Amino acid sequence: KQLNFFLQSQSQQETQELTSSEYKDKTVDTIYIGGGTPSYVESSYIAKLLKKINEHFAVSEDAEITLEANPDSLTLDKANIYKLAGINRLSIGCQTTNDKLLKLLNRPHTSQQFFDAVKSAKLAGFNNINADLILALPTQKLKDIKTSIKALGKLGLTHISAYDLILEENTPFAKDILEGKLKQLSEKLSLKMQNYAIKALAKSRFNRYEVSAYSKKGYESKHNLKYWNLDDYLGLGIAAHSKIGDTRFSNTEQLKVYISNINNKQLNYENIQNLTDIDKKEEFIMLSLRKQEGIDLVEYNKLFNENLLEKKQNDIALLQKNKLIAIKNEHLLLTQKGFNVLNSVVLKLI
Repeated sequence: KQLNFFLQSQSQQETQELTSSEYKDKTVDTIYIGGGTPSYVESSYIAKLLKKINEHFAVSEDAEITLEANPDSLTLDKANIYKLAGINRLSIGCQTTNDKLLKLLNRPHTSQQFFDAVKSAKLAGFNNINADLILALPTQKLKDIKTSIKALGKLGLTHISAYDLILEENTPFAKDILEGKLKQLSEKLSLKMQNYAIKALAKSRFNRYEVSAYSKKGYESKHNLKYWNLDDYLGLGIAAHSKIGDTRFSNTEQLKVYISNINNKQLNYENIQNLTDIDKKEEFIMLSLRKQEGIDLVEYNKLFNENLLEKKQNDIALLQKNKLIAIKNEHLLLTQKGFNVLNSVVLKLI
């Protein structure tokens, strides 16, 4: 039901030809072109890619089609071509409107370039635009978050992704923190930033429908919700991941191997995992709790023939006592306090 496209070489078009025959009975209702940064390549390639997708797959007329873009590479000309090609949603990497912090992150754009990119997108006719915002950056202050959210609130955006900094191993940023050149923010200040963001975005009518996603009414990301709802998705391109039915798999991370596979008309998936009943149960709990509505207890019982409230009675009672969860209308959901310790709650329930 969903495709996740990563732009890597001309071979991707041949990948579509190899995979499409396996999914003739599926309707594509969301497409996400990410990666990578698709806006860096010539826009004609994006248009050609979407044309090929439509040739090989059954794409619904109202499909949500998103493209990731960086502010320094999104121009009005490109935005116009994207719109004509059928893209109807843009996700632009703002991260912060503080230029000093952008330099700290080694981002190639300035805050003004971000504002210009949004302006270009709107001039091209895009009315569904997401901006990414990072919280808890080293040296970041609460006033920086306030300034960024205030600035984003004036742009007429429909979606904001606000998430805490995630340190990836073996990156220069992580190394600087490990060596003491940079200092991570305290948990107390990180929570202050997060709680401020929640309240300020709600005031601007951005509903928090997922742990790090906020949208205006009707503009929730259909594509991202498919991950949290355990729907099927197909990834095309190097290192792309997929889930079809009860099986997860991915393409190779080696570019030469990937191209060789395609040239030989082979997909050769890697990391193939057949989900067990326990896997499915744990994923259902973990991914459902990311959403505002939480775990559908009726659906859980139907899928796993098990009453979660009875099975985890003591743990649930403790979580309720600590005001981390609530039970409403046959749903077990996190409180705002619970969202702050999401992983701990998940571990209690699985």
